[in-house]
Amino acid sequence: MNGLKKSWIIFTMLAAMLLTACGSDAETIMREFASEDRTVAIRMDESWNSEDMGVENWVAAFTGDETEGIVVMQMPKTAYSNISDISGLKEMVEESFSVSEVEEMEKPEISSLSGVEAYKGQVNLEDVSGDGFIVYGETEYAYYSILYAAPALDEKKTEYFQQVCSTLKESVPEDVQEASAEIEEVEAEATTQSADVSMDDMLRWFNATCAILIQSNGWDYTIYGGLEENETNQATVQKFLADYWAISDRSTAETALKMLEEEGHGVEFINEMTYLKGLGIEELPEDKRKDFMIANFSVSDAEAQWYVDWYAHYEANKERGISAWDYSRMMTILADSYLAGYYTKEEALDASLEVAKEIQNSYDSWDQFMESYFIGYEYWTFESSDKRREIYEELKMADDSPYNVDWNLPLEKCW
Repeated sequence: MNGLKKSWIIFTMLAAMLLTACGSDAETIMREFASEDRTVAIRMDESWNSEDMGVENWVAAFTGDETEGIVVMQMPKTAYSNISDISGLKEMVEESFSVSEVEEMEKPEISSLSGVEAYKGQVNLEDVSGDGFIVYGETEYAYYSILYAAPALDEKKTEYFQQVCSTLKESVPEDVQEASAEIEEVEAEATTQSADVSMDDMLRWFNATCAILIQSNGWDYTIYGGLEENETNQATVQKFLADYWAISDRSTAETALKMLEEEGHGVEFINEMTYLKGLGIEELPEDKRKDFMIANFSVSDAEAQWYVDWYAHYEANKERGISAWDYSRMMTILADSYLAGYYTKEEALDASLEVAKEIQNSYDSWDQFMESYFIGYEYWTFESSDKRREIYEELKMADDSPYNVDWNLPLEKCW
C-alpha cells in the first residue's frame, strides 16, 4: 500500500513537471492593440496592458509589472512636415526616448512598411529602460517607429518582437484616401494633357518669371526674352549683359548663372536670417525686434525695420527665402544670352526648362513666387518694391498676361 502511494506521488510530481515545462514553451496568445484614432494597430501579448502616451495615433503597451514595453509611433507625413525622411524621424526618436549605444540588427519582416531599418541599443520608454530594439519604416501616409525596451534581451524576446512587428496594420483615414485619390486623378489628367502643352504656353511661363523686368525695360513680354532676334537687339542686349553682369560670351554667362545658383542673394539672405535666429530674435515679440536690431547692429531706424520685415518673411518661408529673386535673374540671363548670340535658342530653352522646374517645385503659385521675388528686390536694394508690385498687378489684369498661364503647367520640352 505504501508503495502504491509512493508511486502515485512520484507520478503526480512528474506530471506537474511536464505540465510546467509545456507551459513554459506554450505559444504566446496575442491580441490587437490599436491607436485611439484607429489608424494603426498591432498585435501583442494579450496579458500586456495598454498605455496612453497622449498621442492619438500612437500605440503603447507594457507588462503588468512594467518591466517590458512596446511603443508604436505613427507620424502622418502631412501633420509632421518637419520630418522629411527616415533620418529626421530617427533624430526625433533618439532624442525623445534617450536611445544610445545604437548598432544595426537584422530587420524584421514588416510587409506594410517600406525602407525598413532596425537597430538595437539602450532605450528609455516611460518607466521602462534597458536593452531595446528600434525599427523604422514608412508608408505613403506616415513614418513609423516601433520601440521595445526590457531589462535584458534574449532569443525569446527577440522572436516575440519580430512577431509583433510583422502584425503592424495601417488604416488610412477616409478623408486622406479621398484626397489621395483626387491627387491621383489630377496627376493622371496632367499626364494626359501634357501632350497638348504648346510652345506658346511654355514661353509664356518662362517669360512670366521675369516679366516685371521685361516690362520695366519697355520690352514685349509676349516674346521670349522680350525682343525679336536681330542685329540691333543683339547689340542692345550685349551691352545690357556687359554693364550689369560683366557677361561678354558664353563662358562668362555660365559663370554668372553658377554664381546665382550657388552664391546668390538667396544664400546670403538665409545666412543672415539664420544668424539673427541664433542671436535670439525669433524669441522676441515682433514689436521688440526693431529695437533689438538697433541695439545690436549699426543700422538706421529704416534699415532695422527692413530686417524685421525680412525676418518675418523668413519665418513664414524658411529655406525658400528669396530664391525667386535669383531664379528670375537666371531666367533673364538665359533669354538674354540667346538674344546676345551666346546661346542658341534651343540651348537657352533647355537650360531655362531646368530652372523653371526648380521654380515650380519650390513654390505653389505665381503670387507666392512673386512675393519672394519682391522681398529679394528689397533685400538687394534696400528700396521699396511698390513700383514693381504695381507692374505685377497691372500685368495680371492684361488680356495677354503671362500670368494667365497655369502655374502647374506640365513643364517639358516641346521644341
